[in-house]
Amino acid sequence: MARGWIEDAWPPSLEAFPATTLVINATGCLAMGVLMVLLENTLRGRVYARPFLGIGFLGGFTTFSLVADETRALLADRPFLALCYFVGTAAVAVVATAAGFALSSAVFTTRATPVEP
Repeated sequence: MARGWIEDAWPPSLEAFPATTLVINATGCLAMGVLMVLLENTLRGRVYARPFLGIGFLGGFTTFSLVADETRALLADRPFLALCYFVGTAAVAVVATAAGFALSSAVFTTRATPVEP
């Protein structure tokens, strides 16, 4: 539903660069990086949180299957743009996930305090 709301507000275009899908995927990957840190540091022991939030919600929010469809549509008229979009989406996804992980690690990682003798 969340992805649908964004697509309703900013419909993806197959005639131009599909920026909507790229932004949705980047946002989802950033959230995935944050989620992994939260699950490890604050939600440890919640066995259903990872599949529900990671695979379920964020898997449904991101639209990597649409990237393949949009790339295929772009290949007919703009093969270079299709290649840039496909490779760029993968690169943005990796960077966004790493950024979410790094930023949330800086905020949520609990530091052990030394025990005084």
